[in-house]
Parts: sequence; C-alpha cells; structure tokens
Amino acid sequence: MIFGDVLGKDSSGVTCYCNGVPEYVGQEEHFLDDLSMGLKWQCVEYTRRWTYLNKKILLPDIEKASDLWSLGKTEDGLKWWSVVANGQGPAPLPGDVLVWDCAFRGTGHVAIALGRIQGAGPLPIGNAYEGLAIAEQNYSSNPWPGEYSRSLPFQQTSSGVYIESESLLGWLQWRKPGREVTK
Repeated sequence: MIFGDVLGKDSSGVTCYCNGVPEYVGQEEHFLDDLSMGLKWQCVEYTRRWTYLNKKILLPDIEKASDLWSLGKTEDGLKWWSVVANGQGPAPLPGDVLVWDCAFRGTGHVAIALGRIQGAGPLPIGNAYEGLAIAEQNYSSNPWPGEYSRSLPFQQTSSGVYIESESLLGWLQWRKPGREVTK
C-alpha cells in the first residue's frame, strides 16, 4: 500500500488512509470544513477527524499523540472526559480515545475504541474471550480485516479492565455527547 491508499472504513463511514510507512511524517495538513484535522495520514489526524464527524468535537491541536493524555487531565479536559488508566477502571466505550505513551515510536499513539468483539486477538478463540476492536491510522500499512483496524485482548482484573497493549496509558472516556465546533 502507498501513501493515500484506503486501508479501511469503520461502521460510521470514517475512512483510514495509508501513511506509506508508519515512521513517515509528512508536512501536508488535511482539512475538513475549513478546519485542520492534522497531518496526513497520522493517528492524531484520524482521531480528530473521527471525533469531529461522529461527536461534533474538535480535539485540541497537539504536538504528539501522547500529549492528549496530559490534556485529558486539565480542568477543561475533565469537563469532557474521564481519564481512565489502563487496568484501573471500566472498559472503553465506543468512541473513547485510547492513548499510548512516547515509548511508542517516540510520539505515542491514539486510536478510537469501537467495541467488543468475540474471539479477537492472539489468544485461542473461545466464547469467553473478547477483544476490543479499534480504529486507527498510521499503526500499520495493511488493509483492515473488517470495520476495524485491529483488536486488542483485554481482561477484567480486581481493579478494572486491563488491555494487553505495550505502552498503553489508558483511555479518555467521554462524559458529554458533543459540543458545537467553533471555527
């Protein structure tokens, strides 16, 4: 796959584009309704575009993906979402934003939780096993297997849901359904 090819589309119709190789960072911005969604075709651009189209929320402009975790803890951020550390609270709901730290390629990573699916992930498939389907851009240049980019195995612990993914900080769980976007 090459830069700009379609890798997949989630059930809400948001398209994921190929970045060529995950390490590539171009300088061309993607605009939607005269608003910058971010650099083509980075994970932050996809997450901003997804939340704009599905929740009518324009996430803040950030330097790197992992910065969204810190912004989630600010006074303004806490009005819109609860910050849930991996293993310390309820499972992500569809539309929640997963955030990885800078150990992931030096910039972190973000993705959208889509929901639970049966028999997902590298563990043996069984009725009791579930995975979390996510939508993301710039993790892989492979076409999506369905209406999600990949699935992450998770388990319920005594302190909360733990998602098995290296350097995953946690997720931002929306408190409010949306707000008006101002240009």
